[in-house]
Amino acid sequence: MKQVAAIIGISSSALSQKCAGRINFKSEEIANLAEHFGVPSDVLLGREPLEVK
Repeated sequence: MKQVAAIIGISSSALSQKCAGRINFKSEEIANLAEHFGVPSDVLLGREPLEVK
C-alpha cells in the first residue's frame, strides 16, 4: 500500500480510504497508476478487461 500511495502521491491512509470507497480517486491518480502499471485507465476503472499476453 505504501508503494502504491507513493506512486500517486498520497498517504497510505488516504489510499486505504479510497480503496474502501470513502473517498473517490482523482483522474490524475488513476492516470498515474495506469501509466506506472502499463495498462489503460479504462482497465483500472473496470470499463475494459485486462488482456494478458
